[in-house]
Amino acid sequence: MEPHQPSAITGPQAEFPVSARSSSSIPGPFGPFTGLRLFASRDLHAAMRKLVETYGDLVACRIGRRRMFIVNQPEWIREILVTQHAQFTKAFSFRRLQVVLGNGLITSNGDFHRQQRRMIQPAFDREHLEQCAARVPATTARICSQWTSQQACDISQKMLNLTATFLVQSLIGEELGDDLQTLLHAVAEGNRAYTDTRLLPGAVWLLRLPTPGMRRLRETFRRLDELAFRLIEKRRRDATHHPDLLRILIEARDERGRPMSDRQLRDELVTILLAGFETSAMGLTWALGLLAQHPDISQRVQAEVDKTLAGRLATLADMPRLDGCRRVLAEALRLYPPITILGRKALQNVRIGPYSIPRGSQVVFSQWLLHRDPRYWPEPDRFNPDRWTPERQHLQQKYSYFPFGGGARICIGEPLFWTVAPLMLATILQHWEFRLAPNATLDVMPQVTLRPRGGLWLIPQARQTQPVSPSFESDQRESGRDA
Repeated sequence: MEPHQPSAITGPQAEFPVSARSSSSIPGPFGPFTGLRLFASRDLHAAMRKLVETYGDLVACRIGRRRMFIVNQPEWIREILVTQHAQFTKAFSFRRLQVVLGNGLITSNGDFHRQQRRMIQPAFDREHLEQCAARVPATTARICSQWTSQQACDISQKMLNLTATFLVQSLIGEELGDDLQTLLHAVAEGNRAYTDTRLLPGAVWLLRLPTPGMRRLRETFRRLDELAFRLIEKRRRDATHHPDLLRILIEARDERGRPMSDRQLRDELVTILLAGFETSAMGLTWALGLLAQHPDISQRVQAEVDKTLAGRLATLADMPRLDGCRRVLAEALRLYPPITILGRKALQNVRIGPYSIPRGSQVVFSQWLLHRDPRYWPEPDRFNPDRWTPERQHLQQKYSYFPFGGGARICIGEPLFWTVAPLMLATILQHWEFRLAPNATLDVMPQVTLRPRGGLWLIPQARQTQPVSPSFESDQRESGRDA
């Protein structure tokens, strides 16, 4: 891949004088509510793309008195997330997530966030990831054995059920039974509430309104709290050592030797549960939808699975020989990243490229735009897992691909995803193949995560045989396509 040459609008930083340009010189649409109109667009991604195509890789907008800047260059995104991350905090839109997640890792900031991340990090070390991975194949095979062959289903709901079941087992070492629906319902209601209120000032206070919708939402969150506190109390009373994630959270201590309070345990438990299983479920959903659209690629990956597993359950040791599953997931996350827009608020005047961004400004940047930018990705809208061979992957420009964020706040669960999701996909493809249901599309609906609009309806067909054919690896070598 040829290195991207910045446009005339955004030219290389070295070509500009040492003194930063004023933010007033940043191009953008005129008017005090240009940012509001952007986020009210029916197709937010298309509206953002039009702005950067019109004005360049740094676009100035306003939401009333608030300044907002759209950043669309990987080097500058790296500045925000890595080099100057201490000069930024989470954007104001994340406050709405506190209604559900409390003050967990996703929503907390500053020193408290750094302390919590240090306390939680041991739950995601290699030993515990391997323990989690050991449960994946049997759990996946059991759940997908309950599907009905030749009957159309919303695969996103199937994946939510699968990943929620697995993550609960990993966190508490047991299944929830009927309480699993409390989690799934909380995700659905939280997504709906976030989407409906994202443009409204004081949206958190809307929860107090005595409307039927807000009463249902409060009841959903009350049941979620009740479930979380019940799980915490049960584990505290249990003297038996359980090597699960909740036990690690309970036993974690900060620098002063203090444990988390029950309230903080609740916030971190709910954050890991809800954020973890939904993002994993959507990654698998889009991967299966794309494979249904591209049966030739699906057959190649299934041939690799059949050759490697020969009818037995997968193990973590098989993953080097199941690399086609990893590549399919990586490409699915490029085309359909679980989070499509990230935002930060500048804590002081910050230089981005040649410009000075004023204190208090919001900066937003979109995985959806960068992941489909033809400057970094030839044929950007084409599903091509061959981009992710080791030989081609190193050619990618840093931060032209960042489905899990980056820097100090990169998703703590990213290693868990890459450990378990390929095993889940391999197990599903071992037993099932898919085609799109009539009139099914891969239309998107951005909520907290990127969901398929109206669901993603596929027709699963149980595999009767496991034919021997050329592997995914050998086919991709012969294809000779560039990424």
